[in-house]
Amino acid sequence: MDAWSTRFKSTWLDSRDACIALDEKLAKLVGGHWNMRGQNASPVAVLPLRCEATSDGLRTLGMSPSSSIHCTILLALLGELLLCAEEGGILRKDSVTRFAAGEPERAAVGEVLRLMRNAVCHPASTSDYDEETSIASFADFVMENFKEETWASSLKSRPGDLGKREVTFFALRLVQQLGWERAERWRVNLKGTKRPHGY
Repeated sequence: MDAWSTRFKSTWLDSRDACIALDEKLAKLVGGHWNMRGQNASPVAVLPLRCEATSDGLRTLGMSPSSSIHCTILLALLGELLLCAEEGGILRKDSVTRFAAGEPERAAVGEVLRLMRNAVCHPASTSDYDEETSIASFADFVMENFKEETWASSLKSRPGDLGKREVTFFALRLVQQLGWERAERWRVNLKGTKRPHGY
């Protein structure tokens, strides 16, 4: 089994039941912002990005290292959905503050996800402007707060390295952690998964 399959299988994303359970909760939350209830708030009707469909795509795409940036983009957007569904907003600094609830580790996870989302969704950005961040800002934050991620320093001189597999593995770990945190908060049973250490 290759590195992607091994890592992916250790996450809640590998469980169809867990993905469906999170999709149902996410649809209720997001549907509430649209005044949609009951059958009108099904995941297919409400969520343009669903955990179940995204996990299927990630399982396949991740097998090819040349598709790493595509996986990182999907993971960043899935992370944004998990972080912002309750408030119904866009992933901004205030979203991270609410998610963190004063806990530094949660603040670091939320902020690095925000910076990653901006980096992968705005790959041509070369400077900080109007709170939109560049790839360099993402690299700086990772180097400062996730020192074990040695790949981050290369992004300062080689922004194309954002498409490397190591970044995707990092994104996968973030979404794994965030999915479990949200499931705990929302009392969603992630059936077919093993609870990671620290939960």
